Amino acid sequence: MIYEKLKQYILELSRKYSISTPTIEYLILLLLYLKYFENDSKNSDKLKTNEIDLINELDKFLSIIQKPKQKYGITINSRIVNKKNDNYSILIKDLYNKWKKIAILDPVIFNISYLPIEGPFSLTKLDNEITIDRFTAESVMIGADLYVPAVRKIKFDFKLNDLVSIFAPGQIHVSNGKFLLNKKQIQQSTNGVAIKNLESIYKMYPYKNSEFYENGLILEQNLSSLLACWCLMYNYQSDMEILDTCAAPGHKTCTISQIGLYLNDFEKFPSITAVDRSTKRLNTLNLDIKRLKLNNIKVIRTKLQRLEKEYPEFKEKFDLLMLDPPCSALGIQPKLSIEYTWNDLRSFFLLQHIFAKVIDNFIKPGGYLLYNTCSLTILENEAIISYFKSRFNYKIIDVFDILNKLFPRRFKMNNRFYELHTISDQNNLSEFGSELFYGIPRNNHFIEYILNLYENIKDKDYYENLSLKEHSDDDFKYHYISDTIYYNLLTEEEARKVVRTYPIIPNTPGYFFALLNKS
Repeated sequence: MIYEKLKQYILELSRKYSISTPTIEYLILLLLYLKYFENDSKNSDKLKTNEIDLINELDKFLSIIQKPKQKYGITINSRIVNKKNDNYSILIKDLYNKWKKIAILDPVIFNISYLPIEGPFSLTKLDNEITIDRFTAESVMIGADLYVPAVRKIKFDFKLNDLVSIFAPGQIHVSNGKFLLNKKQIQQSTNGVAIKNLESIYKMYPYKNSEFYENGLILEQNLSSLLACWCLMYNYQSDMEILDTCAAPGHKTCTISQIGLYLNDFEKFPSITAVDRSTKRLNTLNLDIKRLKLNNIKVIRTKLQRLEKEYPEFKEKFDLLMLDPPCSALGIQPKLSIEYTWNDLRSFFLLQHIFAKVIDNFIKPGGYLLYNTCSLTILENEAIISYFKSRFNYKIIDVFDILNKLFPRRFKMNNRFYELHTISDQNNLSEFGSELFYGIPRNNHFIEYILNLYENIKDKDYYENLSLKEHSDDDFKYHYISDTIYYNLLTEEEARKVVRTYPIIPNTPGYFFALLNKS
C-alpha cells in the first residue's frame, strides 16, 4: 500500500526540513486530494500514483515554503487617489512617485505593490555563532535586526562591535551581524536592537525604516488578504457597522478602513469595531491607526467568547463581520520548522468551530461574514464554511464574481493547482494573473480512496467516547481524517465560489477566504 511505502520517506523529509511527521503526512493528503480531484474528478476509478513521484512533489513543495516569497506584499494608502488638493494628498502623491521606483505596482489593483526579495546569497561562517528561535529567524533571514529578547542567552563572551553568525534551528545560517550592545547591556535590557544585521541570506528593501512607512503611505499586507478585504467591502454602504474579530495586529482592520474611506469618496471613515485578546498585538494596531491617520475605529481588548456578555448591545448589530481566527498558519512563508502534532492540527479546527458559534450572534440578518485563514488545511477552511452553511443556513457568495467586477481581467479563473504545481519552479509561473484557485469540494470517490489508504481507520463514534488523555497521536490522526471527511460538505459548485492561494505562486502565501450571507 502507498501509505506503508511512504513511511520512511516521511521520516526523511521530517528530518530534512525540521517539519513534524503529522504536518508532512497532512500535506501528502492534500496533494493526493488535489491530484485526484483535478485528474480524476469525473472518474470513479481510484487514483493510481507513484509514491516516489509524490514524495518528489512534496519535497519541492516543502523547499518552497522554507524560503521567503519572491515578492512581499505592501498595500498603499488609498488616499493617493484622492483628487482633493489638500496638503496631505500632495505629500502622499509625492511619496508615491518615489515609491514606484522601489516597488512593483500591481497592473490593475491600485492599492497594492510588491517588494522584490533577492537571494539566496552565500554567507561566510564566522567564529562566533548563536542560534535563535525559528520565528525570529524567519524575519532575520530577510534582513531584520535582532532585538534583545531573542539574544539574552549567549554562552560565549563578546564585546561591542563583535561579529557573529546567526543560525535558525536545524543549523540554517540566516545572517551575519554586529553586536550593538555588550553582554552586560543585553542581560540588563528588555528591548532595543542587540545585533545589527549586516548581511542576510535574503534581502528586501527596509521599508519600515523609510519615509514611506513613517508618513503613512504603506502597510505590509499580502495580496490574498487584501482581496479578502475588498470582497467584504464590496457590499459596504456608508451607514454600515463593521466588526473585525481576532483583529490584531490589525493590517486588515486598517485596510478595510482605508477602502471604506475610498468608497465614501474620502468624506467619512467607516465605523469599525476591532476586537482581540492580545494587548501587545493591539498596541501594533493602535500605532498603525495613528501612523495611517485613520479614524472611527473602536479597539476592544477581550476574549471573543466574552464579547457578548460584556457588550450585549452588539447582538445582531453588525452589517459586515470579519473572522480571521487563530490557525495552523501552514501557508505562511518562510517556515523554518513546524512541530505540530495531529492533536495540534485538529485543535485549531475545534477553536474555529467555537468561534463560528460565537460570532453568528453579532451579525444582522442579511449581513455578510468574511472568513479567512492563512492555513492550507481542509478542516480549517472548507469544513468551517460547510458548518456555517449547514448549522446557521448561511449562503456562500461567489467571490470570483466579485473580484471580476472589482478588477476586470486581472485574474484567470480556471487555474488548476496541479498543472501549476508540477511546473519545475516558481520562476516559470506567470507574474500576475495565476494567483487564485478554487476551494476543495467533497469527493466521495476520494473519501473511499482515503479510507482504503488508512485501512485501519476506526469509526468516528469510537473517538467521541475517548477522553483526551486516552488518545494516542495515531488516534488523533484518524480522528482528524474522520473530521475532514465528515465536515467538508461543499459541493463542487460551492467550492468554486471560495478562494484558495498556495505558496507555489511568487506573490501569494497559502491562504483561504470565503464570503457568506446570513439568512
